[in-house]
Formats: sequence, structure tokens, C-alpha cells
Amino acid sequence: GLSLETDFDLITADRRFRLLLHDFSVPSVLPPIIKALDDAQSSCSVEVITPDWSRPHEALTNGDADIMLDISLHDQPGVTLEPLMDGEAVCVVREAHPTARLVMAAGLERRVVAVVPNAASLTVTIATTNLIAIVPRRYAELVAPIYRLRILPVPFEYPKTKIFLGWATERADDPGLQWLRGLIRATFAS
Repeated sequence: GLSLETDFDLITADRRFRLLLHDFSVPSVLPPIIKALDDAQSSCSVEVITPDWSRPHEALTNGDADIMLDISLHDQPGVTLEPLMDGEAVCVVREAHPTARLVMAAGLERRVVAVVPNAASLTVTIATTNLIAIVPRRYAELVAPIYRLRILPVPFEYPKTKIFLGWATERADDPGLQWLRGLIRATFAS
């Protein structure tokens, strides 16, 4: 992440990068950014902002945020959306779930038992109960070892998504944001 070709010098820069991220994106994006800042002993910092997801693009165009990761397909004036990766859904269950195979094999209909406010609450709930959750594969792969979860295929048709990297078009040439976008692209390419 430190060798990306931009006019941005991470070692001497001193700025705060503000990212609009869904909870499911934080484990993918935040650790590599923090590692790059730490490795460079940079004075830069990062702030994750949870916006009003009914109008997330406004935070980019009014300068409240620098970068956004979203599954939105809606073109917005003044915002560049770049396809980053296809999002695949999987099921997660706790490792010692007593009936996971039976449930998956039976193809039972989905029943919503609990609604939680964020990904962290969902993950802890799944790790400590016999519930099953559908989450993005990338998120599942990152948190499964931490929370001792098993990853299983979704046993019914589930909509495919695409994850987009977004930024204010007028700030496309900002060297710091070019560096940040490059780091995020590299993170999702690995």
C-alpha cells in the first residue's frame, strides 16, 4: 500500500480520511489502511462514518466524506462509482451448531427470528446461538476464525450484488484520495 504511484507522501502527510462504510465492509477496509498508516508512522488518520444510507452520496459531494463503499447501482451527479467486486452471500453458523447440515439439506424456508442494528451484533449473536445468518462472503471469511463460525452456502436463490467504490468526481485528482482508492482496490484484489 505504501508504494502506490501517486504524488501523496504518506510519511509526511497529516490528514484525516473519512470513509462511508457498511459494517460488513469495515473488517475488509479498515485493517489494511491502519496497517499502511502504522507502517509509515504517518500522522494521517481514518474515520469511519455511518451516514444516512438513504442519501449516502450527499456526504461525498458536500465534503463530509472522502470515499464510500456501497452496493448501490444508482448513478448520482457529482459522484464516480467504480465497480470493485462481485458480492456473494453465504450463511454463517457457530462451529458447534447442532443442526446446520440438516437445515441446509432440508431447504427449509427462511424465518426471521432477530433483527440487529449492526454486523458486530449479528456476529456475536450467531456465535452464541443456534441462529443462521446470511452475510457477504468476504465478511464471513474475515470474521469466521475470530468468532469460531462455519461458512455454508445459501440454500436458496439469493440476489447477487456488486460492491462499488465511490468518491466525489471533483476530487478525483486529490493525491491522498488517489492513494486511498489504490489501497482499497489492492485490498479487494487480494
